[in-house]
Amino acid sequence: MRICFVSNSHAGAIKRAIDADRTIARGHRIAFFASAAGNSAKYTFIDNVISTPDPDSIRYATGGAFTQIAPGDFDVLVFYGIQLGFGRWIFPGKGADHSLANCSSAFRGELINERLSDSLAMQFAFQVCSSDAWNAQVIVAPTPVQAPPETPRSAPFSIEVLNTAATRLCAGFGATFVPQPPETLDEAGFTRAHFAQNSLRFRPDAAPHPEDERNHMNAAFGALMLRDILAALR
Repeated sequence: MRICFVSNSHAGAIKRAIDADRTIARGHRIAFFASAAGNSAKYTFIDNVISTPDPDSIRYATGGAFTQIAPGDFDVLVFYGIQLGFGRWIFPGKGADHSLANCSSAFRGELINERLSDSLAMQFAFQVCSSDAWNAQVIVAPTPVQAPPETPRSAPFSIEVLNTAATRLCAGFGATFVPQPPETLDEAGFTRAHFAQNSLRFRPDAAPHPEDERNHMNAAFGALMLRDILAALR
């Protein structure tokens, strides 16, 4: 199948995994439409075409082969991690205006649904699924939860709450939600530290992240994430 990951810098873990071992792609033709930093927030869905006002920002991911995604270009679209930062929802950073953790379970559920619906991943997935022009399977997957901080802490609620809500929302419009592989998460709810070690930046020179990097994952994580996404193919 022709598969395209519409993503951000977190696609780097999957791309590095494939670069290291092409067999994990299981014969599928996998492409990436991804931008580092905030450039992915500029993606547009206009007249059934996914594009960006800054084509240069996705040139490394695409290899310069394409600058937009139109109906018929791919058999599967994977919206990976675009504004689906589950880790930040469970463990908000210092100075956050509000926290899902401080809400009642009922109110938290409403906020979760709102955040999910407002994300680019869900919005684009919905538009593809609801368009007569498209005939592609749609998969949605979240940004990896960050690795543990130096000061131990526990998740105030389980990531399963988010996974359940995302699964239900995707099923409602015909997409498939693929959660973060459970074996990559520790008992506190963070991604296990060794998956964040030796990760590379999402750019051509493949410079390594700092030793204390917590947010981006390595090729070992990418291989597991790809495994689960491919397992969800129809």
